[in-house]
Amino acid sequence: MTRTRRPTVHLLCGYAASGKTTVARRLSADIGAVRFTLDEWMLSLYDWVPDDPEYGPAAERAKELIWSVASQCLGLGLDVVLDWSQWSRERRKAWSSRATDASANVVIHYLEVPLDEALRRLAARNLERPPGTHQLGIDEARSFFEEYFEPPHINEGLELVIERVT
Repeated sequence: MTRTRRPTVHLLCGYAASGKTTVARRLSADIGAVRFTLDEWMLSLYDWVPDDPEYGPAAERAKELIWSVASQCLGLGLDVVLDWSQWSRERRKAWSSRATDASANVVIHYLEVPLDEALRRLAARNLERPPGTHQLGIDEARSFFEEYFEPPHINEGLELVIERVT
């Protein structure tokens, strides 16, 4: 069998509650991509919230496990969606490098939403607690994103799809 196109890794970037998992599900349904949602994996494996000390190292191990499966999918010519926020240039560079090393194309899907709107949506999500979501503190989320979030830019050299969320 000869492949005529390279598979694509879809990376998601956006604040908490901006709609990343909704976009990941849509991509999976629309283009047949294999979706890997980190929050779902972490909630299945551990009963921790992101501010637990064990969470960060465990999430990194989960991402490595996800990548081991995702890279096999890419080798079969399947597109994949890595559903966790690529909130910094450094993270986007690291994950896009992995994708290109696996001979895949890379697309960044940026869910552009004002921070106050994302926090309003997060507060509503915290009350509803849909399956596969973490409850996050609003003040902590605001502080984290104000300090660390770097919106993607076309000058990063990656294909960028901007989805404006209102």
